[in-house]
Amino acid sequence: MWANGQGDFTLSAEQIHVWSADLRATEAQVARLRQLLSADERARADRYRFPRHKRRYTVARGVLRQLLGQYLGVAPVDIVFHTTKYGKPYVKAQVSGQVLQFNVSHSYELALFALNLGRRIGIDVEHRRRVIDLESVANHFFSAAEIETLLAAPTHAKQQLFLNCWTRKEAYIKGLGEGLSHPLDTFEVSMKVGAPVCLLADYTDPTAPQRWQFYLLTPNMEYVAALAVEAKADERLQTVGAWQLSCWRWQ
Repeated sequence: MWANGQGDFTLSAEQIHVWSADLRATEAQVARLRQLLSADERARADRYRFPRHKRRYTVARGVLRQLLGQYLGVAPVDIVFHTTKYGKPYVKAQVSGQVLQFNVSHSYELALFALNLGRRIGIDVEHRRRVIDLESVANHFFSAAEIETLLAAPTHAKQQLFLNCWTRKEAYIKGLGEGLSHPLDTFEVSMKVGAPVCLLADYTDPTAPQRWQFYLLTPNMEYVAALAVEAKADERLQTVGAWQLSCWRWQ
């Protein structure tokens, strides 16, 4: 599923492209990517206390600029980012008359980049580290049904269920682009291993499950990831073969 190489920078409305990037980089590589960043981005990188966090941000942002530059046909350094009132970044440039939608997530040493034309999209990746007191975290952020599912699971299965739920919820709210104004406990996602990956309910928007599609992503065995993309009811990814998900590793 995850192919090495430069991939394809031609997008259609029926396609979703997902790229992964290893955030471990040499000092020379980080320096080259830093040159692509804006003054504001460099200032943000410099505010990180620990060098590894500065490196991860610089590499992720630099790779994002390189990817967007390929799709938009412009120099990475010339890309101008704007932000919504909720802080979600976007670009005004279009591809074939459609807005290039993108979303980014990174955890530890891996970043994922999702791109699509004209459809809201969200992605989240989490390292398979052990979550301390996951039941307490779930009680604060999960819906009642999700909490019930987690508590009913055997101890050895709870970590995976928690990460499944968390990544899918994060992908959805990132796709919506509304930040924490859309509380995590106001909607419910599937989380059981082997069950279809989907939005089960949004208590603030009953039609949302018919308008959003989800993917389970496995970039490697150390990470869990999820992708959410807005799609009409008659474009459900499970039944419409025209939809394509392509994944590559950025090198």
